[in-house]
Amino acid sequence: VVSCCSRRGDTTVNDLIRLGLLGALLACGPKPMDPPKIQTDIATTLETARTRRTAERAAVRGSLKAKSDTRGVAGSTGGGLVVDRPGRLFLEGFGSLGASLVKVASDGEGLSVLLPKDRRQLAAASAEAALREISGDAIGLDDLAGLLVGDLPFDAAELQATRALDDGQHQADLLAPGGVRILADLDPTQGTPTHLLAADQDGATMVEAWYGPFEPDESGLLWPTEVQVVLPDVPLEASLKYKAWKPVDQAPPVFSTETPDGFEVESLEEALRGLGSMAGP
Repeated sequence: VVSCCSRRGDTTVNDLIRLGLLGALLACGPKPMDPPKIQTDIATTLETARTRRTAERAAVRGSLKAKSDTRGVAGSTGGGLVVDRPGRLFLEGFGSLGASLVKVASDGEGLSVLLPKDRRQLAAASAEAALREISGDAIGLDDLAGLLVGDLPFDAAELQATRALDDGQHQADLLAPGGVRILADLDPTQGTPTHLLAADQDGATMVEAWYGPFEPDESGLLWPTEVQVVLPDVPLEASLKYKAWKPVDQAPPVFSTETPDGFEVESLEEALRGLGSMAGP
């Protein structure tokens, strides 16, 4: 009986030893990988946004909603966008039967808005110079092109302050030449903008933009699915929802700002010069 009880006792002890060794092995074994950490250095998020790779030439189809009370523009339509950087862009909105309702074109120096139905053109032959003049060289046509493709503009602006917003976004407070102040809200996981605001030295908004989510194409480039741009002093509000971006090797010849025959021309120059009072008192 004693012998039987001893063997049972040895077996119990051995089982406990084995369980202890198994627990120790499990404790020392591989641990689950930690989830990727979100960037917490806002200056680094800004650098990521500024160096993020984007295509110089691209085309996209989508929908366009535009409103300008003083210019007689209002409505929603299908459309397309072509960008050839630096500075060249073409945006066209189509009617229900495929006819062109509005064409916006920049050749890098001038800016034209054609309203074919009314045979009107709003034109600024020196749009680039006007924008540079009133912004102290902070904003040009390529900055507007960059807004539409989700590329953070204002490369010359210097970082003044940073903030972590309640929704997890990173905000960079930038100061550009001429006293232009830019607030850039950035997604820290992608380095993409979610909201941009540029104001003159008196605090008047010059341009503001909001972005929908960014999605990658086949090559890994990140493109916005939606952008809304407001130019208060033009005044113009435009919202674009994009379908599928396509980088192109060569852009089509669509960037002409010439006046078609039979069109009445109105100046867009003064509206652009009203985008901010940069000269000061």
